[in-house]
Amino acid sequence: MSQPLSPCSTLEQLISATDEELEAGAWNLPPRTVLDYVMFLRQELTMARTEVARLNGVVAVQQQNLSGLMNALGANHEPLPAEAPPRYAYASLLETTPSSAPPEYTTLSETPGSDLANLGGSQEQDIESDNVPTCVPSAPSEAEALYASCVPSASASSEAASLSASSPPINSVLKLDDYTILRPGSNIQATFYFKKGTKIFSLGLLKEPGFYIFHMDFRPSPHGNMIVMDSNSGSNWEEDVRTKLPQLSDGSLVSVHIECRHTMFKVKVNGEELKRVFNYRYPIEDVRELGVTHGTNGNKWIALNYL
Repeated sequence: MSQPLSPCSTLEQLISATDEELEAGAWNLPPRTVLDYVMFLRQELTMARTEVARLNGVVAVQQQNLSGLMNALGANHEPLPAEAPPRYAYASLLETTPSSAPPEYTTLSETPGSDLANLGGSQEQDIESDNVPTCVPSAPSEAEALYASCVPSASASSEAASLSASSPPINSVLKLDDYTILRPGSNIQATFYFKKGTKIFSLGLLKEPGFYIFHMDFRPSPHGNMIVMDSNSGSNWEEDVRTKLPQLSDGSLVSVHIECRHTMFKVKVNGEELKRVFNYRYPIEDVRELGVTHGTNGNKWIALNYL
């Protein structure tokens, strides 16, 4: 059993306390700590309601896809009940059509003309998360195109392994899809190709153009590498947070991982956690796009994903 709750207990200790510890020690807590705990629970409830609304939208889209697929295949099925999970419908439908083999697929990042063609990394999402189609057939028909929405794409790790110095730079802006909302537990993964001589390059999470909920400047220098983290609601930069940027080697691929915690962003560069974190100043649910600047001298971002 952990340390009993007391007037000196922190919000983190209160969140991690068991039901028995709360019942035994709640009366010892100061009103401010109790209020902080209530506000934390309200935030969790708001995020849960938002997630339910998002998943309802995902289910509606997949039911529409499934209905179109049934019509295209000429299957004689009863209409799908509104409450039926689409993933079960996929399994049932595929079992009843053994005569047609699945078509060959290419990922969106390899598809000419795709808006995601230059993003570099995978936009992988499985049926249990966002249910967003990430594959398209190489020789599409209406039935095959709808069938493709049931098939998950290749893993992000396999695509990351294909990144190299010759990978093209990604687009400067990546908009989140309509059903994606950042929340505690969300992750952003990026990769850049580092070239010595670049002065500054950046990665940001934006509510809208000019409104930076979280912004990171990468500032390599012969006198020491630095990351500057800040936010900007559209008028002025606020109080920055500066920390050491791990050593970078000329011509190397560098990974950046942003983890959304309950109250802060935590960042890793090449697996090494930065010594400072960035506390939320604006709701992370408001993030609608990711943006990068590439720097100079051949430095470039070559992959950007949100999970």
